[in-house]
Order: sequence, then C-alpha cells, then structure tokens
Amino acid sequence: MFVHVSAPASGSRADVISPEISRILQKLTSRSPTEIPAAWQAGLSNGANVGEILGLFINGIVSERYGYRKTMLVSLVAVAAFIFIPFFARNLIDLQIGEILCGIPWGVFQTLTTAYGIFFFPLYLYLSKSCCYQLPRSVLPNYALI
Repeated sequence: MFVHVSAPASGSRADVISPEISRILQKLTSRSPTEIPAAWQAGLSNGANVGEILGLFINGIVSERYGYRKTMLVSLVAVAAFIFIPFFARNLIDLQIGEILCGIPWGVFQTLTTAYGIFFFPLYLYLSKSCCYQLPRSVLPNYALI
C-alpha cells in the first residue's frame, strides 16, 4: 500500500515564484509584482499537463523494459532534480520548461503506482487496495487547493 501514497500526492503541487521572476513580472503587469498574466498561467498549467501525458507514454515503454522498481526510483530522482528548474527560473520560459520536465515524473507516478501495486496484492485484498487508493480522492476531492 506504500506504493499508492505517491499517486494522490501527484496532484498536490504549487508553483513557486522566485525573486527574478517577480522582477520580470513587474515589467509585464502593473497590478501586482508577483502576478502572472492569465495567458502565462494557462500555459504553465498546460505545460505541466503536457509533461504528465509524456510521462504516461514514457512509463509504458520504460517500465516494460527496465521494470517497475527501477522506473519508480529513476522518476523519484528525476522529480527531485527537476524541481530546482522552476524554483531557480530566471524568466517565464525557464519556468515553463521546468513545469514540463516536472510533469514527466508526475505522469509516471500516476500510471506506475497503480500497475505496480496490482502485482503485490492477492485477489482477496483488491477491495482494500482500491479503497486505500480511492479514499483520499473521495474525501478531499480538492485537496490540491488546501
């Protein structure tokens, strides 16, 4: 059941604005120094979604070739490395690239955890595994906003 802990956490992410981006945004908008324009907000969130879709496709190929465990470990290392790109981004393009790269391991987590957990649970435990996976999503459907 430990494997399924990473799947609900994949949706709980927050964009971080560094001081360099704050100075750049002062030139783009006059309302607030830390406000990202609506077009860029849509682009950043869609960039993360594009990365997640790429991660879904990559997971199918890589997990069959190298195994679930190695794929999960590489994805964990990748997300730990890629998180520095949006954090230290100097402009919005760097932030967009960081969002796409962070989205790739998030997509791998979304697919890999469910498929990996099926192999370790006997048939009579499928119901409890499914409940443990779906319970956080049903109790707190908007947990990313908290």
